[in-house]
Amino acid sequence: MFKTIDYIFFILTIIITILLYQFADREIARYFYNMPHNEIKEFFHFMTRFGKSEWYLIPSILLFWYFRKKQQTRYATMTLYLFMTNVVAGVGVWFIKVPFGRMRPEFYLKDNLYGFEWFEINHKLTSFPSGHTITAIST
Repeated sequence: MFKTIDYIFFILTIIITILLYQFADREIARYFYNMPHNEIKEFFHFMTRFGKSEWYLIPSILLFWYFRKKQQTRYATMTLYLFMTNVVAGVGVWFIKVPFGRMRPEFYLKDNLYGFEWFEINHKLTSFPSGHTITAIST
């Protein structure tokens, strides 16, 4: 079960998240938006590709079918696991995205709009939690 230290860590995480959202989020967004085009920006553009689920879903399901046909159960199970973790995480994240409806940074950077629009399904209002991050973590 959970120990007291787990609860303390959980509460501290919530407090720090709220403080960062209130006092640092917009400044950080503005900093990276205004960053000149350089190697750091290129690196993050490259890393973003790893958060795209199609890189994992398509090969894993194709490999699953291949290994299943070849009766290599162990490999078929591994590739099915990779596929299912991405599917379950991807579907599950929408149960958080829709209620929270957080505006994407472009709203703030271009129109000075910031915050949450509760229970939205519009792509521009579903930036929390990050689908790329969920994909990377689930994989």
